[in-house]
Amino acid sequence: MRRRNRGDGYIVNAIHGIQSKTPIENILAMFETVERNV
Repeated sequence: MRRRNRGDGYIVNAIHGIQSKTPIENILAMFETVERNV
């Protein structure tokens, strides 16, 4: 039931990552975020 919360955090982090990091770093950061939330 936490899928929505994890998904929202994933999307939010992705958006912030795109604004503050290069695309490659953003992708890596997204994977790290997913691993931490699992």
